[in-house]
Amino acid sequence: AQSYLTMASDRQAGAKAGVDGSPAPLDNAARVYYTKARDAYAQLIKEAEADPKSALTPTAVLQTQLRLAECYRALGQFDKAIDAYSAVLKEKETSLDVQRAAAMTYAERGQREDPKWFENAIHGGNKAKSNGQNLVWGWVKISSLVAKAARKDQSFRDSFFDARLNIARCRYQAAMKKEGDARRDDLSNAKLGIQSLARVYPDYGGEKFKPQFEELLRDIQREEGKLQKQSGA
Repeated sequence: AQSYLTMASDRQAGAKAGVDGSPAPLDNAARVYYTKARDAYAQLIKEAEADPKSALTPTAVLQTQLRLAECYRALGQFDKAIDAYSAVLKEKETSLDVQRAAAMTYAERGQREDPKWFENAIHGGNKAKSNGQNLVWGWVKISSLVAKAARKDQSFRDSFFDARLNIARCRYQAAMKKEGDARRDDLSNAKLGIQSLARVYPDYGGEKFKPQFEELLRDIQREEGKLQKQSGA
């Protein structure tokens, strides 16, 4: 399973991403490799559920769920990907890597399908039956929690700026799939988010993030300019 996933990931890494930042389309070979990896991981999970003693450790099962989620996500099977990520988050809710991957999955679904999924990327989704809380936090909750953590541990600083960047990016990408006032509103919210961050952090988090925020802000302002021209016409 891991060999197929590695081959698929290697092919995907060599392909060009979309102009809007969306993942590169899968070629036939990558799709075949991801499918074979998916089926192998799914079989391992099925065997572990049927006979828990067949799994090496509970951690190994979670790692298998995580790899299965990666395959579903790459293949565009977003519901199953979120369910697989959620299975991991039920056990490790505070795993930032998994929370980030799940939020990105919602964002990718927004790019490929209905822009409504960007709201899940931002605000979370997939409520737990036990307490009604979102298993997937979304970028807003991630940014809030890591901001608190960063006060004591600077290693969380990058995660904060990454989350804020993705909030603005989701707003912009959602806007680009809409028209008229709906586009204008999302562009405005994206811009306000960046501007409010800049008032507190003028450097946008440093060299790693500043160019990305500035480029996104230029893109937003360019699209706002186009809307103004259209309104004037």
